Amino acid sequence: MKFRLQRSDLVALGLALAVIIFVTLLPSPKDNNPPVPPDSKHRVLKIEKDCLACHVQGGERPLKERHPKRQDCFRCHRVGGTSDAVLFLISSAQAQSRIPRPDHLVVVIEENRSYAEIIGNADDPYINSLAQQGALFTQSFAVTYPSQPNYLFLFSGWSPDTIGDTCNNDKPHRFSAPNLGSALIGAGLIFKGYSEGLPAMGFTGCSSGNYYRRHNPWVNWQGAAAHEVPAAANLPFADFPTDFSKLPTVSIVVPTLKNNMHDGSIRRADRWLEANLKAYVEWAKANNSLLIVTWDEDDSKHGNHIPTIFVGPMVRPGRYGGRITHSNVLRTIEDMYGLPYAGNSATAAPIVEVWAQTTVP
Repeated sequence: MKFRLQRSDLVALGLALAVIIFVTLLPSPKDNNPPVPPDSKHRVLKIEKDCLACHVQGGERPLKERHPKRQDCFRCHRVGGTSDAVLFLISSAQAQSRIPRPDHLVVVIEENRSYAEIIGNADDPYINSLAQQGALFTQSFAVTYPSQPNYLFLFSGWSPDTIGDTCNNDKPHRFSAPNLGSALIGAGLIFKGYSEGLPAMGFTGCSSGNYYRRHNPWVNWQGAAAHEVPAAANLPFADFPTDFSKLPTVSIVVPTLKNNMHDGSIRRADRWLEANLKAYVEWAKANNSLLIVTWDEDDSKHGNHIPTIFVGPMVRPGRYGGRITHSNVLRTIEDMYGLPYAGNSATAAPIVEVWAQTTVP
Protein backbone atom coordinates (compact mmCIF):
# COMPACT_ATOMS: atom_id res chain seq x y z
CA MET A 1 0.00 0.00 0.00
CA LYS A 2 1.34 3.44 -0.93
CA PHE A 3 0.83 6.63 1.05
CA ARG A 4 0.95 10.07 -0.49
CA LEU A 5 1.39 13.39 1.21
CA GLN A 6 -1.65 15.62 0.79
CA ARG A 7 -1.19 19.27 -0.05
CA SER A 8 -2.22 20.27 3.48
CA ASP A 9 0.47 17.98 4.86
CA LEU A 10 3.12 19.56 2.63
CA VAL A 11 2.04 23.03 3.70
CA ALA A 12 2.18 21.99 7.37
CA LEU A 13 5.62 20.51 6.88
CA GLY A 14 6.88 23.67 5.18
CA LEU A 15 5.56 25.87 7.96
CA ALA A 16 7.00 23.56 10.59
CA LEU A 17 10.45 23.62 9.01
CA ALA A 18 10.37 27.42 8.83
CA VAL A 19 9.42 27.63 12.51
CA ILE A 20 12.14 25.16 13.47
CA ILE A 21 14.88 26.99 11.58
CA PHE A 22 13.83 30.35 13.01
CA VAL A 23 13.54 29.12 16.61
CA THR A 24 16.66 26.98 16.71
CA LEU A 25 19.04 29.38 14.97
CA LEU A 26 18.28 32.43 17.09
CA PRO A 27 19.02 32.67 20.82
CA SER A 28 16.25 34.21 22.86
CA PRO A 29 17.10 37.81 23.79
CA LYS A 30 14.81 37.60 26.79
CA ASP A 31 16.56 34.81 28.69
CA ASN A 32 19.84 34.54 26.76
CA ASN A 33 19.34 30.83 26.09
CA PRO A 34 22.00 29.55 23.68
CA PRO A 35 20.91 28.39 20.23
CA VAL A 36 20.16 24.72 19.84
CA PRO A 37 23.39 22.86 19.03
CA PRO A 38 23.86 21.97 15.33
CA ASP A 39 23.48 18.23 15.92
CA SER A 40 20.16 18.86 17.67
CA LYS A 41 18.94 21.04 14.79
CA HIS A 42 19.58 18.16 12.43
CA ARG A 43 17.62 15.85 14.72
CA VAL A 44 14.72 18.33 14.87
CA LEU A 45 14.41 18.38 11.09
CA LYS A 46 14.55 14.61 10.80
CA ILE A 47 12.08 14.11 13.64
CA GLU A 48 9.52 16.38 11.97
CA LYS A 49 9.84 14.51 8.69
CA ASP A 50 9.38 11.15 10.43
CA CYS A 51 6.52 12.47 12.52
CA LEU A 52 4.64 13.69 9.45
CA ALA A 53 5.17 10.36 7.70
CA CYS A 54 3.87 8.56 10.76
CA HIS A 55 0.82 10.82 10.88
CA VAL A 56 0.00 10.43 7.18
CA GLN A 57 0.11 6.65 7.54
CA GLY A 58 -2.52 6.90 10.25
CA GLY A 59 -0.14 5.88 13.01
CA GLU A 60 0.39 7.53 16.34
CA ARG A 61 3.25 5.36 17.51
CA PRO A 62 5.83 6.83 19.85
CA LEU A 63 8.79 7.89 17.75
CA LYS A 64 10.98 5.89 20.10
CA GLU A 65 9.62 2.74 18.41
CA ARG A 66 10.77 4.09 15.06
CA HIS A 67 14.17 5.10 16.43
CA PRO A 68 15.00 2.84 19.42
CA LYS A 69 18.14 4.81 20.35
CA ARG A 70 16.34 8.14 20.48
CA GLN A 71 15.50 9.60 23.87
CA ASP A 72 12.32 11.33 22.80
CA CYS A 73 9.19 9.56 24.01
CA PHE A 74 6.21 11.37 22.55
CA ARG A 75 3.49 10.77 20.00
CA CYS A 76 2.99 12.27 16.55
CA HIS A 77 0.27 14.87 17.09
CA ARG A 78 0.37 18.02 14.97
CA VAL A 79 -0.51 21.24 16.74
CA GLY A 80 -0.99 24.54 14.91
CA GLY A 81 0.85 23.50 11.74
CA THR A 82 3.79 21.90 13.54
CA SER A 83 3.98 18.89 15.82
CA ASP A 84 4.32 18.16 19.51
CA ALA A 85 7.43 16.23 18.51
CA VAL A 86 9.14 19.37 17.24
CA LEU A 87 8.06 21.55 20.16
CA PHE A 88 9.23 18.91 22.64
CA LEU A 89 12.55 18.38 20.92
CA ILE A 90 13.32 22.09 20.64
CA SER A 91 12.61 22.49 24.36
CA SER A 92 14.63 19.38 25.21
CA ALA A 93 17.63 20.46 23.15
CA GLN A 94 17.64 23.94 24.67
CA ALA A 95 17.40 22.46 28.18
CA GLN A 96 20.27 20.04 27.55
CA SER A 97 22.45 22.87 26.28
CA ARG A 98 22.04 24.56 29.68
CA ILE A 99 22.88 21.49 31.80
CA PRO A 100 26.53 20.76 32.66
CA ARG A 101 28.18 17.37 32.38
CA PRO A 102 30.01 16.64 35.67
CA ASP A 103 33.07 14.43 35.46
CA HIS A 104 31.71 12.60 38.50
CA LEU A 105 28.35 12.68 40.25
CA VAL A 106 27.67 11.24 43.71
CA VAL A 107 24.06 10.96 44.92
CA VAL A 108 23.46 10.35 48.64
CA ILE A 109 20.00 9.20 49.73
CA GLU A 110 18.91 9.84 53.31
CA GLU A 111 15.76 8.58 55.04
CA ASN A 112 12.40 9.62 56.41
CA ARG A 113 12.85 13.29 57.26
CA SER A 114 10.95 16.33 56.10
CA TYR A 115 12.31 19.63 54.86
CA ALA A 116 11.22 21.31 58.11
CA GLU A 117 13.14 18.76 60.19
CA ILE A 118 16.42 19.32 58.34
CA ILE A 119 16.76 22.88 57.08
CA GLY A 120 17.68 25.25 59.89
CA ASN A 121 18.07 22.44 62.43
CA ALA A 122 21.09 22.86 64.71
CA ASP A 123 21.46 19.07 64.87
CA ASP A 124 22.69 18.88 61.26
CA PRO A 125 25.19 21.72 60.80
CA TYR A 126 27.07 20.01 57.97
CA ILE A 127 23.97 19.41 55.86
CA ASN A 128 22.92 23.01 56.39
CA SER A 129 26.39 24.16 55.33
CA LEU A 130 25.92 22.19 52.10
CA ALA A 131 22.59 23.94 51.59
CA GLN A 132 24.37 27.29 51.92
CA GLN A 133 27.22 26.28 49.60
CA GLY A 134 24.97 24.95 46.87
CA ALA A 135 21.43 24.93 45.50
CA LEU A 136 18.69 24.20 48.01
CA PHE A 137 15.34 23.20 46.51
CA THR A 138 12.68 24.57 48.82
CA GLN A 139 9.81 22.79 47.03
CA SER A 140 11.23 19.29 46.62
CA PHE A 141 8.79 16.43 47.11
CA ALA A 142 8.96 12.66 47.22
CA VAL A 143 6.64 10.72 44.93
CA THR A 144 4.81 8.41 47.32
CA TYR A 145 5.03 6.34 50.51
CA PRO A 146 6.78 4.23 51.82
CA SER A 147 10.53 4.19 51.10
CA GLN A 148 11.14 1.58 48.40
CA PRO A 149 9.02 3.09 45.60
CA ASN A 150 10.84 6.41 45.96
CA TYR A 151 14.24 4.77 45.53
CA LEU A 152 12.88 3.08 42.41
CA PHE A 153 11.50 6.35 41.01
CA LEU A 154 14.85 8.06 41.53
CA PHE A 155 16.66 5.19 39.79
CA SER A 156 14.18 4.24 37.06
CA GLY A 157 11.31 6.74 36.98
CA TRP A 158 8.98 3.86 37.79
CA SER A 159 7.74 1.57 40.56
CA PRO A 160 5.20 -1.25 40.75
CA ASP A 161 2.00 0.04 42.35
CA THR A 162 1.90 -2.52 45.16
CA ILE A 163 5.56 -3.02 46.01
CA GLY A 164 5.56 -1.14 49.31
CA ASP A 165 8.64 -2.06 51.35
CA THR A 166 8.36 -5.76 50.54
CA CYS A 167 11.25 -8.18 50.08
CA ASN A 168 11.20 -11.97 49.81
CA ASN A 169 14.48 -13.87 50.04
CA ASP A 170 12.92 -16.85 48.24
CA LYS A 171 11.64 -14.74 45.36
CA PRO A 172 13.42 -11.38 45.23
CA HIS A 173 12.17 -8.59 42.99
CA ARG A 174 13.66 -8.58 39.51
CA PHE A 175 12.76 -5.85 37.04
CA SER A 176 13.59 -5.29 33.38
CA ALA A 177 12.46 -1.68 32.90
CA PRO A 178 14.92 0.99 31.70
CA ASN A 179 16.99 2.48 34.51
CA LEU A 180 19.81 4.92 35.16
CA GLY A 181 22.48 2.31 35.81
CA SER A 182 22.00 0.29 32.65
CA ALA A 183 21.65 3.47 30.58
CA LEU A 184 25.02 4.75 31.80
CA ILE A 185 26.66 1.41 31.10
CA GLY A 186 25.04 1.25 27.67
CA ALA A 187 26.48 4.69 26.89
CA GLY A 188 30.00 3.50 27.71
CA LEU A 189 29.99 5.26 31.09
CA ILE A 190 30.27 3.78 34.58
CA PHE A 191 27.64 3.31 37.28
CA LYS A 192 28.12 1.86 40.74
CA GLY A 193 25.95 1.78 43.82
CA TYR A 194 27.58 1.80 47.25
CA SER A 195 25.50 0.50 50.17
CA GLU A 196 26.94 0.77 53.65
CA GLY A 197 26.69 -2.59 55.39
CA LEU A 198 26.33 -4.64 52.20
CA PRO A 199 28.17 -7.85 53.18
CA ALA A 200 29.66 -8.58 49.75
CA MET A 201 29.65 -7.45 46.14
CA GLY A 202 26.47 -8.56 44.40
CA PHE A 203 24.64 -9.54 47.60
CA THR A 204 20.90 -9.96 46.86
CA GLY A 205 19.49 -10.82 50.28
CA CYS A 206 16.78 -8.77 51.98
CA SER A 207 18.98 -7.60 54.85
CA SER A 208 22.27 -7.95 56.66
CA GLY A 209 22.75 -6.12 59.95
CA ASN A 210 21.61 -2.55 59.31
CA TYR A 211 21.65 -2.94 55.51
CA TYR A 212 18.24 -3.35 53.87
CA ARG A 213 17.66 -4.24 50.24
CA ARG A 214 14.59 -2.00 50.00
CA HIS A 215 16.97 0.98 50.04
CA ASN A 216 19.09 -0.44 47.21
CA PRO A 217 17.20 -0.01 43.92
CA TRP A 218 19.88 -1.22 41.49
CA VAL A 219 19.98 -4.73 42.98
CA ASN A 220 16.52 -5.32 41.48
CA TRP A 221 18.09 -5.32 37.99
CA GLN A 222 20.93 -7.68 38.87
CA GLY A 223 20.62 -10.66 36.52
CA ALA A 224 17.68 -9.07 34.68
CA ALA A 225 16.78 -10.18 31.16
CA ALA A 226 16.86 -6.57 29.95
CA HIS A 227 18.49 -3.36 31.18
CA GLU A 228 20.66 -5.38 33.54
CA VAL A 229 22.85 -3.82 36.21
CA PRO A 230 25.73 -6.26 36.85
CA ALA A 231 26.66 -7.64 40.24
CA ALA A 232 29.97 -5.78 39.97
CA ALA A 233 28.04 -2.49 40.25
CA ASN A 234 26.40 -3.53 43.55
CA LEU A 235 29.12 -2.73 46.08
CA PRO A 236 29.69 -2.17 49.80
CA PHE A 237 30.40 1.42 50.77
CA ALA A 238 33.78 0.17 52.01
CA ASP A 239 34.71 0.03 48.30
CA PHE A 240 33.99 3.73 47.71
CA PRO A 241 37.25 5.10 46.25
CA THR A 242 39.44 7.35 48.36
CA ASP A 243 41.07 8.52 45.13
CA PHE A 244 38.07 10.40 43.81
CA SER A 245 39.46 10.55 40.28
CA LYS A 246 38.70 6.81 40.16
CA LEU A 247 35.03 7.26 40.98
CA PRO A 248 32.43 6.01 38.48
CA THR A 249 30.66 8.54 36.30
CA VAL A 250 27.63 8.27 38.60
CA SER A 251 27.59 6.76 42.09
CA ILE A 252 24.68 6.35 44.48
CA VAL A 253 25.54 6.10 48.18
CA VAL A 254 23.11 4.67 50.74
CA PRO A 255 24.10 4.65 54.43
CA THR A 256 22.78 2.02 56.86
CA LEU A 257 19.60 2.50 58.85
CA LYS A 258 21.69 3.80 61.75
CA ASN A 259 23.41 6.43 59.60
CA ASN A 260 20.65 7.58 57.22
CA MET A 261 18.20 8.98 59.83
CA HIS A 262 15.86 5.97 59.61
CA ASP A 263 16.80 4.44 62.96
CA GLY A 264 19.59 6.78 64.03
CA SER A 265 19.39 10.46 64.90
CA ILE A 266 19.69 13.43 62.57
CA ARG A 267 22.91 14.42 64.32
CA ARG A 268 24.44 10.98 63.78
CA ALA A 269 23.59 11.00 60.07
CA ASP A 270 24.99 14.51 59.70
CA ARG A 271 28.28 13.46 61.28
CA TRP A 272 28.43 10.38 59.04
CA LEU A 273 27.91 12.47 55.93
CA GLU A 274 30.61 14.94 56.95
CA ALA A 275 33.07 12.19 57.86
CA ASN A 276 32.54 10.26 54.63
CA LEU A 277 31.69 12.82 51.92
CA LYS A 278 33.23 16.14 52.96
CA ALA A 279 36.56 15.28 51.32
CA TYR A 280 34.73 14.47 48.08
CA VAL A 281 32.81 17.77 48.22
CA GLU A 282 36.04 19.76 48.56
CA TRP A 283 37.71 17.76 45.78
CA ALA A 284 34.66 18.17 43.53
CA LYS A 285 34.93 21.96 43.65
CA ALA A 286 38.23 21.82 41.77
CA ASN A 287 37.39 18.84 39.58
CA ASN A 288 34.10 19.56 37.78
CA SER A 289 32.15 17.14 39.95
CA LEU A 290 28.82 17.25 41.76
CA LEU A 291 27.14 16.03 44.96
CA ILE A 292 23.38 15.57 45.28
CA VAL A 293 21.87 14.92 48.71
CA THR A 294 18.19 14.02 48.89
CA TRP A 295 15.72 12.08 51.04
CA ASP A 296 13.48 9.19 50.07
CA GLU A 297 10.32 10.59 51.73
CA ASP A 298 9.26 12.42 54.88
CA ASP A 299 7.70 9.51 56.83
CA SER A 300 4.16 10.89 56.36
CA LYS A 301 4.88 14.11 58.27
CA HIS A 302 4.60 17.20 56.05
CA GLY A 303 3.03 16.34 52.69
CA ASN A 304 6.17 14.49 51.54
CA HIS A 305 8.14 17.75 51.48
CA ILE A 306 11.83 16.78 51.54
CA PRO A 307 15.17 18.58 51.20
CA THR A 308 17.22 18.22 48.02
CA ILE A 309 20.64 19.87 47.71
CA PHE A 310 23.08 20.18 44.78
CA VAL A 311 26.70 21.14 45.55
CA GLY A 312 29.47 21.61 42.99
CA PRO A 313 31.45 24.20 41.04
CA MET A 314 28.83 24.31 38.29
CA VAL A 315 26.04 25.18 40.76
CA ARG A 316 24.88 28.72 41.42
CA PRO A 317 24.28 28.85 45.21
CA GLY A 318 20.85 29.90 46.41
CA ARG A 319 17.35 28.78 47.24
CA TYR A 320 15.17 27.61 44.36
CA GLY A 321 11.41 27.46 44.69
CA GLY A 322 10.38 25.47 41.63
CA ARG A 323 8.58 22.25 42.51
CA ILE A 324 10.64 19.12 41.80
CA THR A 325 10.35 15.39 42.51
CA HIS A 326 12.66 12.41 42.16
CA SER A 327 11.64 12.20 38.50
CA ASN A 328 13.00 15.71 37.83
CA VAL A 329 16.30 14.78 39.47
CA LEU A 330 16.53 11.61 37.38
CA ARG A 331 15.68 13.53 34.19
CA THR A 332 18.42 16.06 34.96
CA ILE A 333 21.03 13.33 35.42
CA GLU A 334 19.95 11.70 32.16
CA ASP A 335 20.30 15.01 30.33
CA MET A 336 23.75 15.55 31.86
CA TYR A 337 25.04 12.44 30.12
CA GLY A 338 22.77 12.30 27.06
CA LEU A 339 20.98 9.16 28.23
CA PRO A 340 17.61 7.74 27.17
CA TYR A 341 14.79 8.64 29.52
CA ALA A 342 13.49 6.02 31.94
CA GLY A 343 9.87 5.86 33.05
CA ASN A 344 8.32 9.10 34.25
CA SER A 345 11.50 11.06 33.61
CA ALA A 346 10.46 11.20 29.93
CA THR A 347 7.76 13.72 30.81
CA ALA A 348 9.50 15.41 33.76
CA ALA A 349 11.20 18.77 33.28
CA PRO A 350 14.97 18.87 33.78
CA ILE A 351 16.39 21.22 36.39
CA VAL A 352 18.03 24.08 34.47
CA GLU A 353 17.90 27.19 36.62
CA VAL A 354 20.65 26.33 39.12
CA TRP A 355 23.66 26.10 36.82
CA ALA A 356 26.33 28.76 36.92
CA GLN A 357 27.69 27.96 33.48
CA THR A 358 26.50 26.58 30.17
CA THR A 359 27.98 23.27 29.11
CA VAL A 360 26.73 21.20 26.18
CA PRO A 361 26.87 17.45 26.97
